[in-house]
Amino acid sequence: MERRGGNLRTVVVFVVIGAVLGAAVWVVLLRIRPGYTAQTAIEVIAQEYGDPLELSAPRMDRRSAYQLRMAKADQLKSEWLLQEVTAADDIRETRWFENCRAGLLSRLLRFPEEPTVRALSTAVQRLKRDMQVVVPKDGDYITVRFTCYGASARREAPAILNRMVDSFLAQQRDSAKNGLLNRLTGLMSQQARVARDLANMNQQLEEVLSRTERLGLCWEGENSYLHPLLTQLELGKVDLSGQIELLGNRILLLEKESGGASEDVPVTGEPARALSTVLQGGDSTTTPGASPEDGKTLSQKAQIQVKLTDARQEKLLLEGRLKNLSKSISDTKRDLAMTSRLRLDFEKVKEAREEKRRLVESVSMAIEKVRMLLDDPDLSRVRFLGPAAEPLAPSRPRLPLCAFAGGLAGFVVGLAAIRRRRRGSTDQTPASTAALS
Repeated sequence: MERRGGNLRTVVVFVVIGAVLGAAVWVVLLRIRPGYTAQTAIEVIAQEYGDPLELSAPRMDRRSAYQLRMAKADQLKSEWLLQEVTAADDIRETRWFENCRAGLLSRLLRFPEEPTVRALSTAVQRLKRDMQVVVPKDGDYITVRFTCYGASARREAPAILNRMVDSFLAQQRDSAKNGLLNRLTGLMSQQARVARDLANMNQQLEEVLSRTERLGLCWEGENSYLHPLLTQLELGKVDLSGQIELLGNRILLLEKESGGASEDVPVTGEPARALSTVLQGGDSTTTPGASPEDGKTLSQKAQIQVKLTDARQEKLLLEGRLKNLSKSISDTKRDLAMTSRLRLDFEKVKEAREEKRRLVESVSMAIEKVRMLLDDPDLSRVRFLGPAAEPLAPSRPRLPLCAFAGGLAGFVVGLAAIRRRRRGSTDQTPASTAALS
């Protein structure tokens, strides 16, 4: 029991000594190499402008907003951004960058400084190591911390952090602005193209109207003057056809009355003279050498022949008029079909022109809204909540961590001492036994 109690005391003593030594190391490090942590926050607006025609877009859901913040955090720790920060003149003038050019051992031993390219690489690695980006699942912000070591770290830590955040915001703003400028260029190109199409539509309308005027055609609303004209001509054709049919029937009757002759029968000799007398209004009964019955028969035949000739001539005249009327109907139908095609072309071009005109108005509105977005201070969807202030107290080294490390080292040393003491006592026991014997 006494041995166990002695071992426990030994371990406790070494742990206490180790903790005290750890605290002493903390005091020394706090004097020669204190670490100051600057902190700031960046707000990420959880909405984006998709279409310039929609100035207010709905907010993202919780998962999408968190993914957006994670993407912004990855961009904040990107290699090119850190290189841009370390390449800035105000950063190169800091003591922190001088420590990157020549480490503590190199400065103590007065080794030559590292080349600038290697110093930049070292600065980027240290900046990535000492910078911490925290993305909470709830909230619209990103917390950024940067720890700088050295006597001038209290002043340089917030300066470097603010410079890095400013570079990040400028890059985000330029990226969003370039995207909108590219979109604006595309919209202006589309506007010019649509304007050319609209001019072509107007030219096509003028061509359709000029063709209509050149052909002597026109329309008023939905009713064309050709429709009543065609109806009138068709009614006239029906009337003429009826008259021709009646004349045809009359000619057949007259031919039957004249003895079935279908053509004019030549009359010669006495009948011819009698016919001539009848036609001239003379009396057929006074014709020498002719009986009264022959004169009466000749007079009736002459009258029938005259009526037959007049009917045939009238029929020929009506057929000629019917032929001309049929040609007029055909021409009117052709003009009507052409007018319908011209009207259809006119309506199509007019509708296409109205669509192009609406498209021109939409594109012009989109261009104006894109220009409004270019003046939006929150174009990049990220906002600096405030510059980092100088930390009030050092954050590195940490006293609990140093004391715990010292105590842990003391505990290990105490166990080693107990083990060594046991091994020594085991070696002395055989020697004392041999001396007594």
